[in-house]
Amino acid sequence: ETDELVLDSSLTRRAVLYGRLDDTPLGAVHLFGTHLSPTFSDVPFPGEGSWEEEQLDQIETVRAWIDEKTGGTGTTVLLGDFNTGPDGVLFSGEEEPHYEALVEGGWANAYLDTLGDEAECTFCDSNPLNGGDGDGGVAIDHVLVRAHDGDVDATRSLDGETEIEVDGQAVTTALSDHYAVSAVLFP
Repeated sequence: ETDELVLDSSLTRRAVLYGRLDDTPLGAVHLFGTHLSPTFSDVPFPGEGSWEEEQLDQIETVRAWIDEKTGGTGTTVLLGDFNTGPDGVLFSGEEEPHYEALVEGGWANAYLDTLGDEAECTFCDSNPLNGGDGDGGVAIDHVLVRAHDGDVDATRSLDGETEIEVDGQAVTTALSDHYAVSAVLFP
């Protein structure tokens, strides 16, 4: 089964994609992927409300839709760029109350739980596409897992630099302005 849900958003279209895998070594697995609205501090909100209200509304909508689609059964994975995350040892928090609203109800964060205090930012100031200067950043890209009894291993990936040619000049850059998070779920 596959499905999609378009979220209310005011600047860029946002949605949640859904796929269910049956007969896996984990049993039924429900996969959800999304990219929630950021909470801009330097861009005026177009209309009534605020960026914070829009993101929180999206979180509530996503959570309700996940409950509707899964019926409370099977391993559930929610992944993507949520533009929200907790404070960590090596990164700053971003809309932490929104992150808490997202993960309440039994969600485990594959990357942050696996690496603990060694987890690094996923949207980093040191990334060449984000200016390349500074040591700060936030962990806003996540793989969240619910109702999974097995082990989980996760890592930050695609975080190396690459060189490309621009107008005959070598330029050092990254593959994306965000570093990826990958996770493996074991039965």
